Amino acid sequence: MSCFIQFMIQPVLADSPQNLSPPMVISGSVTLNGAPTPDGSNITAWDNGIVVGFNLTMGGQYSIEVCGSPDVNCNPGDTISFKLNGQLTSSQSTQFSIGTINSMDLSFTGELTNASTATSTSVQQQATTTVTSVVSTTTTPEYQSYAIISILTVLLALGIMADRRRTRTDN
Repeated sequence: MSCFIQFMIQPVLADSPQNLSPPMVISGSVTLNGAPTPDGSNITAWDNGIVVGFNLTMGGQYSIEVCGSPDVNCNPGDTISFKLNGQLTSSQSTQFSIGTINSMDLSFTGELTNASTATSTSVQQQATTTVTSVVSTTTTPEYQSYAIISILTVLLALGIMADRRRTRTDN
């Protein structure tokens, strides 16, 4: 199993920068017109017109890794802005700082035209619609290697757990 995973990870690691800096993590509450955003709303972080992080809201909360992809370059001091479902821009922004964890509440004002945020639809439908739009609009080369590394890390962890379980049952 470990040889297979090493075979799968090696090409991805060869393309990754050796000096990948830790991302900045930002989390907090997120509101739209003073009320918590619907579950499954898409929050994106932007640096100079480039998406440098994204995640979905849950329970009026968000958490986002900024510049966590090896293909995204942020410089300390860059201004990071935020958008809701790619339509509304928050008045809050922050300065990028490598490896920090920050708490920042975001508020958005305005009307969304995206049907995925309608309160009459179920949370599952909202999340599915939002994820579909995120994947179709943000699956760029800068996120592909990051996604592959994340998936392979999960597979590696599952393989280790299965191996440990098999070792316990053999003893």
